[in-house]
Amino acid sequence: MPKWTTKDGTEIPYSEIEDDHLLNIIGWVERQSNNGCMVPMPEDLDYYHAYLCEGVMEGEEVLDYFDYEGLCHEAESRKLKTS
Repeated sequence: MPKWTTKDGTEIPYSEIEDDHLLNIIGWVERQSNNGCMVPMPEDLDYYHAYLCEGVMEGEEVLDYFDYEGLCHEAESRKLKTS
């Protein structure tokens, strides 16, 4: 069962996300894809590797990271209109 992880680490199954919130998440992922975003890096990286791997993603990489396809599928199954 796919889950959305909130900023505080709470996991919410897609099926339990309210309609408006789901649409807001989809819009946020689209904006991050267009603008680029920082993502958390694994804590076990040493300074050198953390420097080489800044954690900035954009485009398809963002869409994949945040499971955009899965989020849109959930919205479509509810017959919600996405942008």
